[in-house]
Amino acid sequence: MNAMKRIFACFIAFFLSWIPWALSPGTALAQTLPVSTLELSQPLLAQSLQTLTREDLNPVSDRNSFEIAFDEYPANTPSPVYSPDTYDANTSAPTVTFRAFFKGQDYALNPDEDCNGASEFGCIVKSPSSPLTLDNSAYVRSVNIGVDNQASKGRVLTTQNNSAYSILFDKDVASVGVSVLALDVEGSVRVRVFDRQGNLLQETTNQNTGKEFFGFGSNNDTDKIAGMQLSLANPEPEGFKIENLSFKQVAYQADVIAAKAIDPNQNLQGVLLVEEDSFSSPTGQITFNERSSNLWTARYEPSAYGGGTEAPTVTFRAFFEGQNYSEDSDRDCGGSMGLGCIVGNPSAPLALASTNAYVRSAQARAESSASNGMVLDTQNHAAYSAYFDRDVARIGVRILGFNEEGRTAIKVYDRQGRLLGRVSNHRRGDEFFGFATEDNEDRIAGLQVSMLESEFNGYLLGDIAFVQKVDIPSVNQPPTPANSIRDFSGVQGEGNWYYGYYQAPVSANNLDTLAFKELTFNENQKKWFFEKNIYETQIGRRNVKPNSDVDRQGRPKKPSASGQPIEKQWVVRRWQSDGDGPIRICGQVSVDKANRGDGTQNYIFVNGGSPKLSQDISDDTTVPLVLDLTVARGDKIDFITAPKTSDRGDLTTFTVEISDPASAKCS
Repeated sequence: MNAMKRIFACFIAFFLSWIPWALSPGTALAQTLPVSTLELSQPLLAQSLQTLTREDLNPVSDRNSFEIAFDEYPANTPSPVYSPDTYDANTSAPTVTFRAFFKGQDYALNPDEDCNGASEFGCIVKSPSSPLTLDNSAYVRSVNIGVDNQASKGRVLTTQNNSAYSILFDKDVASVGVSVLALDVEGSVRVRVFDRQGNLLQETTNQNTGKEFFGFGSNNDTDKIAGMQLSLANPEPEGFKIENLSFKQVAYQADVIAAKAIDPNQNLQGVLLVEEDSFSSPTGQITFNERSSNLWTARYEPSAYGGGTEAPTVTFRAFFEGQNYSEDSDRDCGGSMGLGCIVGNPSAPLALASTNAYVRSAQARAESSASNGMVLDTQNHAAYSAYFDRDVARIGVRILGFNEEGRTAIKVYDRQGRLLGRVSNHRRGDEFFGFATEDNEDRIAGLQVSMLESEFNGYLLGDIAFVQKVDIPSVNQPPTPANSIRDFSGVQGEGNWYYGYYQAPVSANNLDTLAFKELTFNENQKKWFFEKNIYETQIGRRNVKPNSDVDRQGRPKKPSASGQPIEKQWVVRRWQSDGDGPIRICGQVSVDKANRGDGTQNYIFVNGGSPKLSQDISDDTTVPLVLDLTVARGDKIDFITAPKTSDRGDLTTFTVEISDPASAKCS
């Protein structure tokens, strides 16, 4: 009986379609010419929806409107599920899910006939069944989060093999819109909107190439839309992408308090959790584009991020002294990567772990999905620890690329290594974490991000902001004592020491015009190098060696394998004062006679200018050094070793100790 009714309905529809043809053949032909031969088993409900523009769906001006930009999850996330909290709504809003098509539909067996030769995975036939439900069968192509620089937020929704997209709202909405990218052919993409019973509410095709917005809303502003589908009506060779999804829900109750997930890992002892807007006027913000890409052992002085003289210097390693990697990450961190599973409590005072080879460094590198184009990454998904040499009252960090909820711990510590606060992530994708001391006093000295359970692809630091109360001391503080042997490390700036060089044309009269360039630390040899095996330039715990541009016969050295000439380099061990007042430098310079070279020239400079000390050293010579100076915070003292002619046998011992003249004992 139902079949007879459907045949009769089709006959009547066919007969009525010829009436306008008889009256005005040309006009009727233009209006009824199909885009493809595909037919629906249910007719369009007339006057169901009206067309909307992008401006009609504005989440900024309308609290009942929302937008999903697909940057809420990391790239390559398959079949994302958008619960209300994912797009910053409460539980009265819908959960949004995606697949290729709805139950009751299927891929066309003959896409050449049904969709004029379009991809079989984009050609969808039949009508959805009731109630409207996504088809999760194995052969139905899923959708994924992709990266596209043409998208406003850098993320898009893509499918496998240019398949169709279907969107399901578990609660009805009044209007819906999508921005579609990468359209190459007019009329290639069919857009349909369905109600909860699977009835077709609206249908159209793209009228443009490139980018086009499709928006639809109910005429009486009622929630009646349950799903949307984008499929192929004609070939679209490279497929298409969804840039963002907008929708409005009339029944949304904006005053409902969003349900807060219970965080079993939360532990707050003197700090509060604060939102991102608490950092609108930060003391400092590090976006990781302040330093060159691929720079390990990242260090950020106030001058690097635009902070004042009392702002902290921020350095990064995997964990703090007193902690270690777990020996059993299955037991301690639910099977996470061993380098991300940190055990033990920091020791007092809080300090980053030493430069032992197994402590992974952090690296600033380019990342297209980050808001500022750079992130902090680690080797093999290790943990991150940030150390502030001056306390702060608030700290916030944006972390990118979570694959799972509740598997990453974010902690803050005070100067004594005591835990002030701990939380875990509540969402996948990107999330901001903010901490503030209860009394707004500067007491946060460190931040740590590590794994609680397995986080397959690791995570990235997008940016860090912090706020100080900035209580400037009324009395100048003296410089911290320093010892070049004791303080030697593989981290630039640790203990106020830096390791680098000046390059030709270099002389004792032009250092003010030259840039101090940092060397690279070799974990295996525990030395700083420029280009090992090409240049002699190096700094170890006790010994240093400069590089000459000529050999021992005075002839220019052979170019490197890349054809670049070998340049003269003066090697520099630099100490930067962290206080104000008098200091005494005690040390010695020596060259062993076994080296059989022509000796080295050694200098001490303060902020460039003229040398405060100049010492010529020959083979089998040891010269003690004593120098009294008065320094200010930020003054740079360079201990320099330069070649005379060649660098043969120029391995030089140049060690110093810096202390208060009243207590200094130079031997």
